[in-house]
Amino acid sequence: MDPAVGTANLLTAVLNQLNKEVVAYGAEVDETLLNIAYVLSNLQEHTVELFHQDSIEKLPEIPADLVVTDLPVGYYPKQEAAAQYELNVTGGQPYVHHLMIESTLKELKENGVMLLLVPNFIFESDQSEDLQRVIKKYAFTLGLLQLPGSMFKDQQFAKSIWIIQKRGPNVRQPGQALLAEMPSFSNREAMIEMMKSIDNWFKEEGFS
Repeated sequence: MDPAVGTANLLTAVLNQLNKEVVAYGAEVDETLLNIAYVLSNLQEHTVELFHQDSIEKLPEIPADLVVTDLPVGYYPKQEAAAQYELNVTGGQPYVHHLMIESTLKELKENGVMLLLVPNFIFESDQSEDLQRVIKKYAFTLGLLQLPGSMFKDQQFAKSIWIIQKRGPNVRQPGQALLAEMPSFSNREAMIEMMKSIDNWFKEEGFS
C-alpha cells in the first residue's frame, strides 16, 4: 500500500523487485497524478487498485502487510479531518507527514512494516516529540537509513528511509536499531559492504 502514490514510481519500483504475486493499492488526492499512476502501472503489467482520495481524510480500509511511501511534507490545512488524530495540533497546523504516518499505522496489519521516505529534519521539528510518542505507542523503529547527500541538490531536501513495525503478537523491539548512512550509489565497493552489514543485522536480529 502507498497512501501517497503520486505517479506510482515508488510503488512499481518495489513491485518490480518482488519475485511473487502481491496485491497492491495506492491512494492519491491529485487526479492527474492518479491517472498517470494508472497508465504506468498498466504499462509495467502490475495490478494496482487505485483510490482517488485524501489518505488523511479517509484512508481506504485495506489492512496492509507492507506500506511504502514517499511522504508529502508540509502543513495539513483540513482541521476537521485532522481532529481525529492524536497528532493534531490544537491552535495550530499539524504536519501532513505526521498525520499520514498515524493514519497509515491505523490501517497497517499487526506485525506489518512501513518503509517511509522521510525528510532528515523529521526528528528536529517542533512536533517531533509528539510523533515519537505515537510511534512508541503503536510500533517499533527497526531502522533508519540516511540516503547519500549526493542524491539531493540541496541538503535541506535530503531524506532517509525510516523502517517501522507495528506492534502485534510476537513483535519485539530489536536489541539495536539499524542505523546507517548510505554511501554514494556510485561507490560500488562501499555499497556492497553496506548491504552485507544490513543483511547481517537482519540475521542477527532474527528477521531473516
